[in-house]
Amino acid sequence: MHFNVYFDDVTGQRLTAVAAQAGESRNALIRKAVSKLMNEMNAQNDEANKWCQRQFEL
Repeated sequence: MHFNVYFDDVTGQRLTAVAAQAGESRNALIRKAVSKLMNEMNAQNDEANKWCQRQFEL
């Protein structure tokens, strides 16, 4: 799947520098960051769902 993501110049330059330092492409860093964010959101949602289930157990 392909997406176009637009960054301001400063963010783009910072991303380029971090990617070069990490020895990875900018796209690889963005994929990793999005994956990490989604995993964290899923974990938070799982915890919230578990809390709700405990609150309403009879």
